[in-house]
Amino acid sequence: MRTLSFLSIVLCSSLVIIATLSGKESGTPNLTNQAWALRNSDGLLQRRDLQKIVEAQNRRDPHLIKSALASPDPVLRARAAFAAGSLQDPVLLPALIALLDDSDPKVRVDAAFALRQTPGADSQALLDHLRKEADPDVQAMLLGALGFQGDRRSYHELLNLKLSNQEVPLILCIIYYLQRDIVSQEGIEAMLALLDKRQAPSIREHAAYFFYTLKRRQLKDPTLARRLAKIIHSSNYQDPAIPYLLRYLASCQRDEDLALFTRWFRKGASIRARSVAVESIGTFISREPARHLLIEAIKDPEQHIAMTAAELLAASSDLTEKNVATIKMALKANHTNPSTHSFLWSILWKHGEKTYLQNLIAKITPAEGPLLLTALSAAPGIELAPFASQIEAATTHPNPQVNLLTGVYLAGRTARDPSEKSFGAFHKFLTRVRDHRVRGDALFELAHGLQDKLSGKEQAARFGAYYKMLLAEGDHPSAGACLLILGAIEDPDALPTLQSAQAHANPIIREAVQRGLKLYKNGTTKPINYYILDYLPFLDPDWKLLQKYGRHPEMIFTTKLGDIVIQLDAEQAPVAVANLIKHIEEKNFDALHVYRLVPNHVIQAGPPGNFGYRIRSEFTRIPKVEHSFGIGDLGKDTASQHIAITHLMRPHNEGKYTNLGLVTSGRQIVKTVNFNELIEKTTIRPDPGRAE
Repeated sequence: MRTLSFLSIVLCSSLVIIATLSGKESGTPNLTNQAWALRNSDGLLQRRDLQKIVEAQNRRDPHLIKSALASPDPVLRARAAFAAGSLQDPVLLPALIALLDDSDPKVRVDAAFALRQTPGADSQALLDHLRKEADPDVQAMLLGALGFQGDRRSYHELLNLKLSNQEVPLILCIIYYLQRDIVSQEGIEAMLALLDKRQAPSIREHAAYFFYTLKRRQLKDPTLARRLAKIIHSSNYQDPAIPYLLRYLASCQRDEDLALFTRWFRKGASIRARSVAVESIGTFISREPARHLLIEAIKDPEQHIAMTAAELLAASSDLTEKNVATIKMALKANHTNPSTHSFLWSILWKHGEKTYLQNLIAKITPAEGPLLLTALSAAPGIELAPFASQIEAATTHPNPQVNLLTGVYLAGRTARDPSEKSFGAFHKFLTRVRDHRVRGDALFELAHGLQDKLSGKEQAARFGAYYKMLLAEGDHPSAGACLLILGAIEDPDALPTLQSAQAHANPIIREAVQRGLKLYKNGTTKPINYYILDYLPFLDPDWKLLQKYGRHPEMIFTTKLGDIVIQLDAEQAPVAVANLIKHIEEKNFDALHVYRLVPNHVIQAGPPGNFGYRIRSEFTRIPKVEHSFGIGDLGKDTASQHIAITHLMRPHNEGKYTNLGLVTSGRQIVKTVNFNELIEKTTIRPDPGRAE
């Protein structure tokens, strides 16, 4: 097999560097000793001149950033280049390319980072600078920039480039090209060569991710599948490359691979490999042996495996009466993981077990608010009257997250069935709940769901009535949400309500109606959702708060399983970090539930609703590796207070989300935490190494 020049057997001297790049470090992991964090402190929290650059970054001011790129101070030049990575403004490209010749490698690496993030960078210029660059950190970042911006010509030239000790960055570069559908048989052969057992585990893992990316691009090859199956057959059960290889093999749906997937499900050494094996078995769900295996898996003590199997079964249309009866027996005997119940309940609902499901829901206590909403969602057509008291308890639950779940459920139900009875249940929710954030989110959820169900005239009447009711109660933020929705409806019947609000004494109402009228006048191609809150101001960095806690404050989630400790980087993402600290100090992160769990991908949690502002995206040099910590969003500059912790590396998400830290303790808890797991409290402690 031909091996490309940059893909030789890894030298022993490079293994430590590569291990840290993949997050497989020995000892206590943290941002200060991680090679992959890459960015040294520049004193941002103490230097006002650097803070002004961050403020310009936050208001998306390319002129100040461009001026700072030419500063005689290399620290200022580096910070300005790093800020340009979040602006992503093509006007800065010439200045950034010029900085690749800067005398200071710290400036060059930040310039390369910005070029990775900014569309339109000249791939030939990137390649030329890579050929002459001697600093390994700059080389690694230039490879990332090429992967994001390079064309087909640069791809083929790159494959024959000779660079020492850059195996992982080179693999990631090839993956980034592949994400843009630039691939060749030569590149595939190179990745296959790196799956050799003699390679370092981290190199094999990254090479395997290449084939997972091939699967995501729907590039299936029976010959390649046979070669990968041979590699999997000869691998040990601890091999970190296997989860990614199994996913590619599953996409090819070869009959002979079911036995291989079964073996890894039963004997794999990691939760990740076993749950991916279950995913792979799911591709054969039309066959009875595969269904039996999935039913076996829903009883597995590892909740990620059980949840994966349950979701596959719930989505299937191939279940027999015997399969359903077996699932029902497993539930009765309590032989399933709680995280699987919502999926199994949906199976019972679809197969006519309505009485059984009603009896299960009736036993849910008021304290189990999330479970109640999960159960009701699994039975979309269930009669609500028998559960009125439980729904009221969830509406008025002391945890606002439970209130929000109730509102979202009732809004979704009303959108599916816009009857007077459904609207009545939603109306009761609005009158009972008192949190304007919860009310606002529920109203937007309802409006979004109704877009294709009711005429503009009907929606105008409905949300006009909600506006008057909420205004009379003094809930101006929620009333303002109604005005935005009325503007987005674009129906003449909405106009009188909007016009009547223009002279209102409350500034929130005046701001909301101005935005509503603008939407009405200009029209909008956006759906009726959170995006129409874009009249809200962007949050500014809170330097005093950041100085109080230092560069690397630690965020601690306390659960019944133990503590999860996350080290944050306030210099790379000052706005997002300060926002999290503020929420933690105000106890907004206490008594929250893990509301999203995707096995082998992510867990998410966060306080509900909007807090009267928006947050800019802050793109950092912290990569999406296993146990990285980031902020969820709905697109660029829609960052929130909702956090996400990755289960595995996710290179395909690089450059898309604000990544601001790393889990340093409690990694096993992250691997095993359940859907709906309660975060009892969240605390923040200052950087242990900060100067007093």
